Amino acid sequence: DAEAMVFVQEAPSTGNFWMKDTLIPLSIAYFDAVGGFLSSDEMTPCTTPECERYPTAVGYRWAVEAPSGALVDLGIQEGSTIAVSDRPCAG
Repeated sequence: DAEAMVFVQEAPSTGNFWMKDTLIPLSIAYFDAVGGFLSSDEMTPCTTPECERYPTAVGYRWAVEAPSGALVDLGIQEGSTIAVSDRPCAG
C-alpha cells in the first residue's frame, strides 16, 4: 500500500509546487478535469530559502503527491485515469 495526498483545484489550473521543509523526495502526478493523466514529476526536498519550483501541467484539476517512486504502487502512469469522490480520508 502507498499513501498519497490529493490536491484539488476548483477549475482547471496551472502553477507551481515546491518542497520547502519537506523531509523526503516526492513524486507528483497531474490529472485533467475528466481524470485523465497529464504528466508526472519527481521532486527533491529543500531546506534552503530559495527552493526549486516544479511547474504543474497546464489545465490540471487534481495533483496526486506520494513518496518518491510510489505512483507506480498506486497504479499511476501515462494512460491512467482517476476518480475523486467527496468521501473523507481514512486514517
